[in-house]
Amino acid sequence: MSKKESQKGILLTFDFRTEDLRKYYSKTSPQGAYAVIERFLVKNSFEKIKDSDYITLKLSKTKVLRLIDEFAKEHKWFPLALKKLSALPFIDNWDISQSIKTSHIDKAWQKQKDKEWTATNPQKSTTTEKPSILAQLNKNKQLIKEQDKPSIERKPKNIEI
Repeated sequence: MSKKESQKGILLTFDFRTEDLRKYYSKTSPQGAYAVIERFLVKNSFEKIKDSDYITLKLSKTKVLRLIDEFAKEHKWFPLALKKLSALPFIDNWDISQSIKTSHIDKAWQKQKDKEWTATNPQKSTTTEKPSILAQLNKNKQLIKEQDKPSIERKPKNIEI
């Protein structure tokens, strides 16, 4: 297999210096720069993977470099605030997180840490506990029943005595 056949795409990753973003992009919302470059990259065949990591399977390294050059010419703040920019060959994505999670979690250790956390953080939980939908519906039904009870002062209509 040739080198060209094995490469599937380009991984682009970057980071900015926040202080330089404040100075050259926006003093009040420097993080907006990330949204600007995201729109540009997504419009140009990239997919956002995480934070400031993007991948394209459609463009060559040369085309990616031309795109970044074009972006830098249009956005004068970009080269001034840029901390790091890497364009790497992307061959394959092996997400091994589930394998690590299922084979290396020590349940006893986790239980102990959960207990310690709960003891020191009584208001916080290790899981996001939300009232069940059924419990919320029952509560709402009860409130409606209480609101619909006839008042003693009111006489029910259409009842013959």
